This record gives sequence, C-alpha cells and structure tokens, in this order.
Amino acid sequence: MTVNVLPVLPEIVVLAGASIILLADLFLPDARRHVSYWLAQFTLLLAALVTMQTMNTSVVRAMHNMVVDDLVADFLRLASFVAVSLVLFYSRSYLALRGLFRGEMFVLILFALLGMQVLITANSFLTLYLGLELMSLSLYALVAMQRDGRAPAAESTRCSGTSAQDSPPGRCRRPARHADARAHGTHRTSPRRSTR
Repeated sequence: MTVNVLPVLPEIVVLAGASIILLADLFLPDARRHVSYWLAQFTLLLAALVTMQTMNTSVVRAMHNMVVDDLVADFLRLASFVAVSLVLFYSRSYLALRGLFRGEMFVLILFALLGMQVLITANSFLTLYLGLELMSLSLYALVAMQRDGRAPAAESTRCSGTSAQDSPPGRCRRPARHADARAHGTHRTSPRRSTR
C-alpha cells in the first residue's frame, strides 16, 4: 500500500529545516548566529513554495484519514508561514539585545509552527492532540528561554498593593502605608513565639 506524503510535505519541510538548524547551530560560533536565522527564513520560504505547489482544489485525505488537505488548510498554512517570518524579521534586534538570537530560539519557533501545521490539517482527535502538544511544549520552552529576566508572575506579586503613582516606570516601591509607619516609628512587628 502506497502512502501519499504530498498533503504533509510542508510539515516534512519544516521538520527537516528545524533539524538541520539544530545540527548546524552546534558548529556555528556566536559571531555567525545570523546563519541560523537565514536558514529559518529559507525553511519558511521553501515550505510556502511547497504548499503552493501541492495546492489542490479538491479535498485530499492521507495517513489513514488522519490528515486532511484542502484550500482552507493551504491558506492557513501560508498565513502561518508569513506570520512567523514577519515575527522573526521584526524581532531580530529584540532577541539580539537579550542574548536570545541563537539557534535554539529559531528551532523552538519552527517546532511551534510545526504544531500549528499539524493542528491545521488534523482530521482526528489523535492528530489534533499531537499538534496541540507539539505547539504547547515548544511555547513553554520559549517562555523559559529568558532566564535572566524577572518572571512576570513574581513581578506582579511583588508589585501588588502599589499604585502606578507610587512607582516609577518599570520599578515597584514599598507601599506608602509601610513607608509612613517606618518613618514615624509606629510600624508593628509580629511578636515572636517563644520556643521551649
């Protein structure tokens, strides 16, 4: 029995491109990180070209009816490729300033895109679940990439109780009631429990 791989050929291109970038980045010095960036952009361009070449007006099902390819799926694929390419293009300086302009970032973005492609062409709950997990795990790793920055949850917890007028932009101060209490010497401390 022959397997028709044309409906999933764009996904194969994205997977192959991400794997090549992952291997090539091992041998690239820090001064040549732009090679991984252009490889990611070339992968997106090649996947878009493959999508347009395999575009078909009829509905095509493959992989034991687990994948469906139609005009809606092709349009969503092309929109995803263009969106990710623009995100990579406009975030170059942002990533470079924070030390995130490296191959791992591009590989995770491509794997998140691959999960989106699987979701787009899914024709069963199993394929839908695989695409959702692939996209979610890649996005979790992308969130954890910036280890030097303060976590948003910790920052919001630290700033709870303060107003925008009390704090300068990007910095939180102690609430005014605690500052006034310490200045007048009326700040109460909780009594210590005696240990026996």
